[in-house]
Amino acid sequence: MVLISDAVPLSGREERTFRMGGQKITVRQGCAVNEAGDLAGSLIPLADALRYLVHKVRLPFRDVLMMTTLTPARILGISDVKGTLEPGGDADLVILSEALDVEKVLIGGVEVARRR
Repeated sequence: MVLISDAVPLSGREERTFRMGGQKITVRQGCAVNEAGDLAGSLIPLADALRYLVHKVRLPFRDVLMMTTLTPARILGISDVKGTLEPGGDADLVILSEALDVEKVLIGGVEVARRR
């Protein structure tokens, strides 16, 4: 299994409207929709989905971690640089707390975001 998300930029935020791909996207009744009312993406960040599978569905963390990291990288043919912590890899990391909340994000080993 693979865990992915097509979460839009508004996921987890207070704003209700933004532009994406030249379209106006609005959050309405818990859904991100375009002006025609068609679904435009998810509002569930990947970390929330990971937490749900571990805490509510009770899948082993190790399995969910693989579904979120190495498995998608393998499918995309980029597991030589993504999805694992190996010498020569890209060092793109998401550091999670014990409660599985995002604490830090590193791209290329450089911190780009930190939990407030």
